[in-house]
Amino acid sequence: MDWDDALRADHYRVWILIVGTDNDFRAVETVTDSDATLSGLPSGSTVKIQVTSVNGAGESGAGPIAQIVVP
Repeated sequence: MDWDDALRADHYRVWILIVGTDNDFRAVETVTDSDATLSGLPSGSTVKIQVTSVNGAGESGAGPIAQIVVP
């Protein structure tokens, strides 16, 4: 996955929710670039993904939700 850079972001936190398994989003990855590769997701599952940006002042609200079906 890839997203636009956020001004003043030191790093990004990637959140996922596996539909039918998770009750809420959970953080799964912290990266310094505006892209991430998620692995180990269950094949055939529907996954919702959000990203937040983080810097010394705190964490942003979550961006738009993307939804995929894992091949």
